[in-house]
Parts: sequence; structure tokens; C-alpha cells
Amino acid sequence: MVVRPLTLNLWFTLLVAALLFSGCKGELGEKNNPLRIFVVPSQGADRSEAAAKKLAAHLEAATDLKFTVSVPQNYIDLVVAVGNEEADLLFMNDMSYLLANDKYGASAAFAVERADGDDSYRGMIFTRTDSGINSLEDLEGKTIGIVDVYSASGYILPAMLLREKGVSPGKLERAGEHDLVVKEVYSKGVDAGFSYTHDDDTMGQDDARARMKDVMPDVFEVTKVLAVTTAVPSEPVVFGAHVPSAVREKVSEALADYASSEEGRTVLMELNEITGLHPVTDRDYDPVRKALLGLGEEIDTKVEGGGLLELRQKVRAAPIPPLGD
Repeated sequence: MVVRPLTLNLWFTLLVAALLFSGCKGELGEKNNPLRIFVVPSQGADRSEAAAKKLAAHLEAATDLKFTVSVPQNYIDLVVAVGNEEADLLFMNDMSYLLANDKYGASAAFAVERADGDDSYRGMIFTRTDSGINSLEDLEGKTIGIVDVYSASGYILPAMLLREKGVSPGKLERAGEHDLVVKEVYSKGVDAGFSYTHDDDTMGQDDARARMKDVMPDVFEVTKVLAVTTAVPSEPVVFGAHVPSAVREKVSEALADYASSEEGRTVLMELNEITGLHPVTDRDYDPVRKALLGLGEEIDTKVEGGGLLELRQKVRAAPIPPLGD
């Protein structure tokens, strides 16, 4: 008769121990609690994920910390992940960073550099040369391809420009990637598209179309740029507020060293056409924060269903003001 209570006690003890052990994740960067790198693909998910894994492998070797990689399809996913402390090191765009900083205290450590050391970029509005569209006013009632509603160059900046001109497109089509916007314009799937450029006029070719030249050799002849926007700082590399300062410093040092190496430059180019990194603070993003403040308030209040928190499960939400209804 003594066996039964002893058995129950033993099972209870084992259950409590298992629950306690399962809740013990260890320090951030240990094997059972790795640092999580998040990257939104701009050159195709497979290529970005492969490059991110190379970056993670190098950081593991350089820091003795463990890393994993996630490649979500939407910028809002990064904001949600860092808010839930499910992401630690993130390659964000300006708009998602401003939201993550405002809502969850995420902080920028680096800004990316592009070809020729560019540390800023612009939005552009482009169309086919045979579209009959020759001015922004001609876009009234037309179908526009956008990257994502939280993409600065692929939606926010061009949308602000059209709003300033009083132009209202008829329909907005979300493509998800810059490459796909170019493809949609080229193939006449949309009348015009929003994407990025590093040029300060409409005659340059240092823009999203260049990435598609291998598969569309005549892309620069078939398409033309209608307008470019004002410049904003390049996208930041961001740490979640929950990442300990010692871990942040160790990872930042390793990342900076890697970015200055030949191998690192190759991997970062594959990741997102990054040619270098330079240190920044949150204050470096004050100009874009000021420019987008009003629009940011619209995003947080006018999306169908409520504000940012309600948008968590609506990552494919319809386009929003200034061009949404």
C-alpha cells in the first residue's frame, strides 16, 4: 500500500522539474537560446536566406554565440517579432524601424551602404516607355505595383509624392519584393511601379531595374522613370531593446569587422546589395521620422481593424493612406 503514494510523489516531482527545465532558456546566445537574425528578402527569399545563413555562421565563429535565421516576407513581421522579443538582430527598412523604435524601443546600430558608398536612397515611380504615361498626373486612376505598405521606397515615399500632386491611382497591387515590382511593370501587369533608386534624377540606372537586367536585358529600354523622391537615410541594422549591452557590443564588433572583409562584402551584397556598414544612432533617423510622422499616425489609426497591434495578423492588409481609401 506504500507504493502508490510514493509513485504519485515521484511523478509530481518529475513533472515540476520538467516544467522548470523547459522554462529555462539560458542566456541569449547560448545553444538553447540563440540570437535570431531577421531579414526581409529584397532579392528573392532563397538568396537572402542563404546569405543570412552565411552571415550567421561567421558571427558564430567570431563571437562563440549561437544564431538562427528567419526570412519573413513583410516588414511588419519584423516589428511584431522584435516587440515579442522573438527577434534580436534585424535588417529593417526605415519605416519598420521607426515603428519598432517607437513601440518597443529597438535601436539602430548601423546604416547600410550601397554602391559607391551611398548612405541614402530615394523612391522612384516608373512605367513602360510605351504605356502612354508621361507625367505623374497621367497616373490618375491607373494600377500601381508596390512592394509593401511598410516599404519606404516601395510605397511610402512615392505615395507621399503622388499625394502632394493630388494624384489618386485607381488600384494598388502588392508585389512583396522590388524585383517583382519591376517584373510586373515590364510584363504590363501594372501600369506603373514604386521602387528604390540611388539616382537624384530620372535619367540614371542605379535602381531596382538593374537587378533584373540579367533576365530582362532590355529593361532600361522598355521602362522609364517618371519621378524620384527626396532622399532618406539608408536602412538600419537594429537590435531589440531586450538584447544585453554586452551581447550587442560583441555582435556589433564582429559584424563591423565582417563588413570590411572581402568575404563579408560578398555575403552582404548577396543579402541585400550591401557594400558596407557605418555606425549610427537613433538620432540619425530624425529627418525621416519628422517627414513621416503624420503618415505614421495615419498608418497606426486608419488601417481597417485598428492600429499597429491589431495589424499583427493582417500582414497582407490592403494598401493604406495616403493612397488607400
